[in-house]
Amino acid sequence: MYYAALANGIPQWWLGIVMLLVFSFYLAQIHSPIYFPTGGIISPKYYELWLTDPAKVFTIPQAVLDLLWHFTLPLITVLIINIGGWAYFARTVVLNISQEDFVTFAKIKGLPESHVVNRYILRPAAPSILTSIFITIPFIIFGGFLVTEMVFHWWGVGLRI
Repeated sequence: MYYAALANGIPQWWLGIVMLLVFSFYLAQIHSPIYFPTGGIISPKYYELWLTDPAKVFTIPQAVLDLLWHFTLPLITVLIINIGGWAYFARTVVLNISQEDFVTFAKIKGLPESHVVNRYILRPAAPSILTSIFITIPFIIFGGFLVTEMVFHWWGVGLRI
């Protein structure tokens, strides 16, 4: 739960800058075989194609891989920030359900702990946890991703070219 509290307190733009420093700048400085681009949605060799007909980019396998390579750091940044809140919510829901009478009765009956957890705790908790995740996805895309796009120089909802 320390991670959840920390992830909720870190600004997304700040984590994006740290990710860029570590995984783009420092790894490039030590000549690591794997480092990520410092920004942009796609490599410069695909700019003309991306600006004229973005749908054609998805027909070229190398361009799709390049797009995914550029998408990795922004996606990891957004997930690091949001998984903490989801974990905190999931913990709260599971703790509340584990204190219900039907869970206590299942434990008294002598059912195995894994059976109690899977059937009597996680099954009732899953709908509210998944609903919370699916409801926050639009806010991540149109809220948090705007700032992340600006940090990573993505052309999209938040950055006009």
